[in-house]
Amino acid sequence: SAVVNPNRGDCDYPFKGLCGAGVAFKLIQALIQKLGLESKILTEITEFVTLGIIADVVPMQDENRAIAFHGMERIRGGKSIGIRSLVEGSNMKPKEVRVGQLAFWVIPKINAAGRIGDASRAVKLMISENLVYSRKIASELEKENEKRKNITFNMQLEAERMVESRDGLENENGIVLFNENWHPGVIGIVASRIKEKYNRPTVIIAVENGIGKGSCRSIPPFDIVSGLDKCDKFLTGYGGHPMAAGLTISENNLSAFQKKFI
Repeated sequence: SAVVNPNRGDCDYPFKGLCGAGVAFKLIQALIQKLGLESKILTEITEFVTLGIIADVVPMQDENRAIAFHGMERIRGGKSIGIRSLVEGSNMKPKEVRVGQLAFWVIPKINAAGRIGDASRAVKLMISENLVYSRKIASELEKENEKRKNITFNMQLEAERMVESRDGLENENGIVLFNENWHPGVIGIVASRIKEKYNRPTVIIAVENGIGKGSCRSIPPFDIVSGLDKCDKFLTGYGGHPMAAGLTISENNLSAFQKKFI
């Protein structure tokens, strides 16, 4: 098997800031060159890669900036019926949409498809060439996103109550919270908000059928993956980068992991 990752220690690729969509884009570029295909294929997918660049909050520089330049041109030109339906459904005009507006009003709806429902709907929307069908899915994702907001809000309140009910938080180095009633699709959002509010490395874990799925967010200079390395005997699996990671853990190890991580 082959691994395509510019951040591997043995990879000398000059730009390390690619997101997953960017890596896929570069792989497609290499295949086009290898197979002698038309280069216009690359241009036609730049708007989708641009959404990935914005969603993953990678640096808007170097290749990311170049890809996003062409992608934004296509988005503003309404080339993708699916993206156009999402933009118009957010009461914006495609020809005037900006990166920040996509980040706050469009991308959350795409994410909502997989967070609390069937992620394949977002794929169907992106590849659709039927405007009526696209608007129908876009409307569904709008409703899903509102549902996601309510779930997230309630989880955040519950997490805050758990933090504030604990004595001596000001002396603890991190926050680890877990609950059987939490939705795994929004733990990353809640982890980010708890991290921001309390300025602590944070792990939020949703437990189901004896297995915990966790999302981790950190603050500089703490490398959260290095922190998880020191707790690996309690974890089934984990991975990520210094400021964000994910993990799986047996319910039986939750308390021990919480103590060790903090």
